[in-house]
Amino acid sequence: MIEKIRTLMLLIAISVAGYGGYIFLSPFQVTSEDIDVKLDEDGLDVKIKNFKVIHENLGRKDWELKADLAQINQKKEITKLNNVEY
Repeated sequence: MIEKIRTLMLLIAISVAGYGGYIFLSPFQVTSEDIDVKLDEDGLDVKIKNFKVIHENLGRKDWELKADLAQINQKKEITKLNNVEY
């Protein structure tokens, strides 16, 4: 009888942890349509089309940054954004 209760409690704990993980990870959404990654001798270069970043504070949107194209040069540690909207 005690083993059945322990098994039931374990299943409930796993279910609650799984649901909590789902609730935590569900707000993260991919907003980019196309990501191009190139690996060369100099490092990793990334191009992201329709780049969008939303900063939230306590669940409220503080600001939003959009760009048609984001280019990241890892060697030079430079990020370039084209056609930026704030």
